[in-house]
Amino acid sequence: MQELNKSDLITTLAAKHNLSPAQAKKAIGVILDSIIAAVENGERVEIRGMGAWFKKHYRPAVLRNPQNGEAVVKHDRVKIKFKSSIKIPANC
Repeated sequence: MQELNKSDLITTLAAKHNLSPAQAKKAIGVILDSIIAAVENGERVEIRGMGAWFKKHYRPAVLRNPQNGEAVVKHDRVKIKFKSSIKIPANC
């Protein structure tokens, strides 16, 4: 499986749309910054045919240390999640 990172996106965008790498980097940066800002504000960001980013809230939990049985409190937390709208075959 091939990995695609931010610099690959910049290179592809620049080549396909005849942009300089600096222009492509700025465009990708604006898109990613917009997604991050919206999700941080509690909004759900969805790109049809790709997927959605959203905040997932996890409630506090009491866990046990397996070595001594002592209770450990795991405080509530928030994570950013991405849910793909594309069905990916299991054999990929």
